[in-house]
Amino acid sequence: MSDRPDLLESLRAAVAGGRAPSPEDLTRLALVSDPLVLRKAGKVLARLEDAEGLRPLRVAVLATCTIGSYEQILRASLVSAGILPDLAPGPYGMFELTLATDPFDGVDVITLLLDETCFLPDDWAATDVDGLAGHLEARLADLRGLVLSAVGGAAAAGRRATRPPAGRAPARTHNTT
Repeated sequence: MSDRPDLLESLRAAVAGGRAPSPEDLTRLALVSDPLVLRKAGKVLARLEDAEGLRPLRVAVLATCTIGSYEQILRASLVSAGILPDLAPGPYGMFELTLATDPFDGVDVITLLLDETCFLPDDWAATDVDGLAGHLEARLADLRGLVLSAVGGAAAAGRRATRPPAGRAPARTHNTT
């Protein structure tokens, strides 16, 4: 997209003026597929506060790994869908404990970022397919229990936001319970 610098400048101007990006800029942002541009846009949009026209949403971000640029990309994606996110990353290295014990007061959405360490056993051998299948079933059951516990103990419903391929409609939020 040749207008990326223009989009970022337009987002900077909106944030500096304390207003939401224009509908045109939100549409342009929703069509961006370049993670570098989304990361830059998310950094710019992090300074946006109480913008009329964007729905406020508190989002807990829990991960089994470092989140890297996920926070900025998530912010840009949510803003492109008309949402002003208040992102609350969970403590590093405490995914399961946080999911099991945090009451998630005031949280509207919980997003989970999972890497392979959540599913692969430490001592798994590539030739032990049956062992892997059993471990995966157990881990998925554990994860399901943790998510249901978190959703049951909070006012939030477990949801996931997905990023559409370039040229598609903006991200939508889907209920996974």
